[in-house]
Amino acid sequence: MAVARALATDARLVLADEPTANLDHDTAYRVIELMKKMRDDLGTTFVFSTHDPKIMAEAEVTFTLEDGRLNPSAGKAVAAHA
Repeated sequence: MAVARALATDARLVLADEPTANLDHDTAYRVIELMKKMRDDLGTTFVFSTHDPKIMAEAEVTFTLEDGRLNPSAGKAVAAHA
């Protein structure tokens, strides 16, 4: 799991494909909370792909991939950080 590797290596950027796909709801929620804590405490950035709307709702910024184009999703602010 990407989160476990990030903890072990002190990664600044974690790319994860469906990080909660095979988890039950409670465990998936705990993984998302851990990602938020790592973001806040360690400055870790997470980029992940998911089809789960509950997980997408937890993201600060979301994008959709449509017809080969990456687009900011409606309703989410896209912020650039220095």
